Amino acid sequence: MSRVILFVGSNRQSSADDIYNNMAKKNGLALGANNAFERWVQKFGGFVGHCWELNKALLSDNKQPCSAWNEEPLSPSEGLSKSETKTRLLENGIKQLLLEDYVDLFFFDAHAEHLEYVRGNARIPPNMQLHTIHYNWTSYARGGLTIQPAFHSLTGQIM
Repeated sequence: MSRVILFVGSNRQSSADDIYNNMAKKNGLALGANNAFERWVQKFGGFVGHCWELNKALLSDNKQPCSAWNEEPLSPSEGLSKSETKTRLLENGIKQLLLEDYVDLFFFDAHAEHLEYVRGNARIPPNMQLHTIHYNWTSYARGGLTIQPAFHSLTGQIM
């Protein structure tokens, strides 16, 4: 049986970010009790042979993992480029997975330049393989033009 561990994306790393993006995009809240991520795990994690887990670690947690899920801290992305934010996001997720034996880590983004930056700057431990996927899911969901997903893999190095 495979496990799926769901992490929150870069636009929702604090309650302030989540509220702003909900207002700007009209696509609902991701964080907190009974919002999108918790409902996805309940809906899709119950199928036979599936084990979905929600990791509530956010960049806004500071030094206490998962502490900001139901809190309202400020955005942790202030002063960072989008590529830097995405690299910090990936490394925060990696910290949550360090005790796993082996991890295939899939990182999606609609912007190839951010993925290229992440591949060149993120520290990947030896027990992980990073797979970046350039894919615009919003375009796909709306039935618009889509590009074929572009996959790149990077094996971890001794840190």
